[in-house]
Amino acid sequence: MRVLILLGCIWAMAPAAVPGQASAADSVRTAEVSSWRGALRDADSADGAAKFVAVMRGADADDPQALAFRAVAEVLAGTRGGGPFEKWRTFRHWTGVLDSLTTVHPAHPDIRFLRMTIKDQAPRFLFYRGGIEEDCRVVAEGLESGYWSLEAEEEFVAGVLKAVKPCQ
Repeated sequence: MRVLILLGCIWAMAPAAVPGQASAADSVRTAEVSSWRGALRDADSADGAAKFVAVMRGADADDPQALAFRAVAEVLAGTRGGGPFEKWRTFRHWTGVLDSLTTVHPAHPDIRFLRMTIKDQAPRFLFYRGGIEEDCRVVAEGLESGYWSLEAEEEFVAGVLKAVKPCQ
């Protein structure tokens, strides 16, 4: 289950490219997101999750994309240690951050994709599945509009969308 979340995060948060409009800022942003992806790829171990959290804690807290990545880092790290109540508090806090980001940026396909994968993979007893259909709708609209510009990203997002039962 966590594999879907990890893979979703790796692909979901790539900045959408606009052909012919690359700038120096875009290159810096792409490199930054690439470093987040690299940290996320290794987050499947306790040490990797801790490194991912450290990378994301150093990112711009005012950037919604960075904050969404950090929320995922914190949720993943929270599954690694502590007692059940600490895990629950961590999960509730950082999924709350994702929910707040969704409220402020309701049409952002990346944030919706990330939240959709977490909702789909969260254990039912955490009661974090409500509203997943709306996330599915926004992600589907992002696919239709070409938000994910690379073919591999588009195929991956489409595959995850088909795998998430509430999205079918």
